[in-house]
Amino acid sequence: GEAYGTIVHEIANPLNSIIMYAELIKQTYDGTNKIDPAKLMSQLDTIQSSGFRIDNIIKDIKDFINSKPTKKENFTIKSLLPEILDGFKAIKYSSQVTLNTDEVSALSVNFDKGQLYRLIINLLSNAVDAISDKNEKWIKISTEEDFKFIKIRITDCGDGIPASVVNKIFAKGYSNKKACKGTGLGLDICRKILHAYDGTLNYELFNGNTSFVIYIPKS
Repeated sequence: GEAYGTIVHEIANPLNSIIMYAELIKQTYDGTNKIDPAKLMSQLDTIQSSGFRIDNIIKDIKDFINSKPTKKENFTIKSLLPEILDGFKAIKYSSQVTLNTDEVSALSVNFDKGQLYRLIINLLSNAVDAISDKNEKWIKISTEEDFKFIKIRITDCGDGIPASVVNKIFAKGYSNKKACKGTGLGLDICRKILHAYDGTLNYELFNGNTSFVIYIPKS
């Protein structure tokens, strides 16, 4: 019930924006007023971004329902960087954020390459949203390993997630706009996919900043 309520709420918000701005455009440009191109483009941008948001929510729901191990292949995380950088550019407002990938090493993983790409892009998208109110916006991707796991760390300039909600952020459909923006469904999907590969996703406060770590078992 809580998860479905969150999903409905998340879809309703951008849908209401689409309806409201479409009606505003109709009222403003009814043939009697001069068109203001800049204002019109701003209103159309809002409609478009709202549509993209609904589309992303629907994709997340589909992934949540259908996620399961598919093909595995050996590849280095570094080899995935060109696709990740291209995908990052497509995230709204990402141009305002500095993405540092200097500490991504040539560690190899045995995973579904497409799934890993989507996991990382999902976390990057969440990070861009979460740091929108920061003056200097940055996100860092780094890699490390221990005796059991290859770790991919996504750290942003945020000050961390409040302790009161940390234990809830991976719950189905959980959403807390003040803690972390997005549908609240994405983190659960990410962890569910990784569990299917005997990995996991954890949150950490890393050097005072918000950090999510992808754990992939060593082959």
